[in-house]
Amino acid sequence: PITDAFIPDTIELTSDLKEALESTDFVVLATSVKYIRQTCQQMKKYFNILTPVCIASKGIENNTFSFLSDIVRSELKAKHIAVISGPTFAIDLINNEPVALSAAVTTNKAFQFTSLAFCNERLKLRENRDLYGTQLCGSVKNVIAIASGILDGLGFSESTRAFLITESMHDIKAVSYTHLRAHETTLH
Repeated sequence: PITDAFIPDTIELTSDLKEALESTDFVVLATSVKYIRQTCQQMKKYFNILTPVCIASKGIENNTFSFLSDIVRSELKAKHIAVISGPTFAIDLINNEPVALSAAVTTNKAFQFTSLAFCNERLKLRENRDLYGTQLCGSVKNVIAIASGILDGLGFSESTRAFLITESMHDIKAVSYTHLRAHETTLH
């Protein structure tokens, strides 16, 4: 059952980027991946590079294969970046169910502001410094969730869905290792 969902009076809604960005201490980007770069380009003339940015979107840019943190870093020159990811659904947040997210951050300030914005007695953040692994696994997780839903819709058993998840974990490990090795090579 959904409890009452509302936007508190303390949150002001605006479509004016200048107004929103010039008076804020923290930015949450929850834009569809295909619009992240465009949104950042529109934001940059009003954005303070010391303002922490939390990326709540999942995915990798289609035409460049760029991670969202790289887009935010290159377009906004942001110094304090957080990426949140995890197995949560909006309905569970609305219903005040206990949930946990990973918060991959570039700085302590990024984690501090993200924690202040999101943490409460029902939502826990686990801090890490692996922005690429968190984004890669978050993207792949969504594909696995869709596949699991398809198996459920086709009437397959929980064992079959567990098999999918187990095999997917092996795939994530292999992709993550390959990406990590490629990333290390570009750093040296």
